[in-house]
Formats: sequence, C-alpha cells, structure tokens
Amino acid sequence: MADFRDKLYDQYYNSQSGRRLNMALTEKIRENHIQLRHEILPLIPQRKEIRLLDIGCGYGEWLLLLKDQGYLNTFGIDISPEQVAQAHAMGMNNVEVADVFDFLAKNPKAFDCITGIDIIEHFSKDELVKLLELIKAALADDGVAIFRTPNMDGLLASVYAYGDFTHASLLNYSSAMQLGIACGFRNVEVLPSYIRVNGFLKNLVRRLYWWQCTIDAKMVLFASGRSTKGVLFTPNLLMRLNN
Repeated sequence: MADFRDKLYDQYYNSQSGRRLNMALTEKIRENHIQLRHEILPLIPQRKEIRLLDIGCGYGEWLLLLKDQGYLNTFGIDISPEQVAQAHAMGMNNVEVADVFDFLAKNPKAFDCITGIDIIEHFSKDELVKLLELIKAALADDGVAIFRTPNMDGLLASVYAYGDFTHASLLNYSSAMQLGIACGFRNVEVLPSYIRVNGFLKNLVRRLYWWQCTIDAKMVLFASGRSTKGVLFTPNLLMRLNN
C-alpha cells in the first residue's frame, strides 16, 4: 500500500505551500525573506564559500536569499516534483528531486552546513532519528545543522502543528534538546523563533500583547507547579546542532 505522503507530496505545491499564497509569489518571497534574515541567516556560518545543503527546500526561497547574500556554493533537494519544477521556473537550477535519506547516505562529510526549514516535523520518530544520524555523517567535522519546526509549547500550538496533514513528529524545547543529544551532536541549542507583523504600530501592539500573553502562560505553568525554565512560547523553535 502506498504511503499517504506519496499522494500529498506529489502535489505539495498546489495542495499546501502554493495554496496558502494569498498574494503574488514575489511578494510572498519578499515577506519570507524578511523572516529568514532575522531568524535563520544569523545562525549559519558567515563564510561565503561554505558548502550548504537545504533539505526539503521547496521552491527554493531560502536558497534565493542565500544567493542574494553572496553564498554561491548551495544546493537544495526536495521530494516533491511540483516544488522543484517551481524552483526551476524561478531560475533556481541548484535544486533537484531526491530522497533525503538516499542523498545524505551518498554524501558523507560533504557539507559545512545543512538547513531544514519546516521539514523535520514531516518525519516519523524512527525516520527523524535516522535522518539526524545521516545529517551528522554528511556534515564536515565542524559542520552545523539548523532547523525550524513547530513548537508544541507555543501559544495556540495546534495552528502551526496541525496546519499540515503531513506533520508527524512534533517537538518542544525539552524533546528537541533530547533528540539532538541522543543523535550525538556535540553542542545542541534550541532557540525561540522570530515574530513580526507588518507595520510599526501593529508590531508595537503585537509586542506588548505578546509580553502579556507570555506572562499569563508563565503564571499557568507556575500554578501547575512547573518551572518556566526550558520552555519557549514562540510558534516555532529553532535547533542549531554542532557536529
């Protein structure tokens, strides 16, 4: 019997990532680039010559930002032919259709940095452990892996966690740390994601209300007898794993 993901990933751009574009693609990329500049770009090595692989790269918007920033030795893989076709239509020829497990197994110590933005949640627990072990083996000795994934401790976490039927493994700060350590990474960091809305006044109101919401969430934890240490409330969390 075919895996349900065969059906969903074959048309992932039309059924999920492209379906959510309520603005022109170029405008959506511009918006996402603002997010990525604040969130992911500061975490990767600053040497422009690094060999960087983006797994589950979709239509290549992260790779496009890296190109604009002067990173030229980058490559992306995705299992969805539709996504890769869209990347090629945008001139991103450093993207190919590939199974991530096969690809990583064939490229030991080949990359200085491996990124995965909104991807690791798509694997089962067994698959995710195997994936991180293969990523560790595909990194250079001082390489780094960086991921963004939904945060199950985030406020209204289900909006992000269950907004995609293909999500399978969901993490919070504690389980993300546990996973990275168990897979043998030398240093594991779990960080909050970046939050913004358009407009100075709107973002100011958002920041004030976010402060109030997190205070309330901390009080709930306090009332339940749980420490707030090691708990993040942002919608997503970031993982940085050093080899």
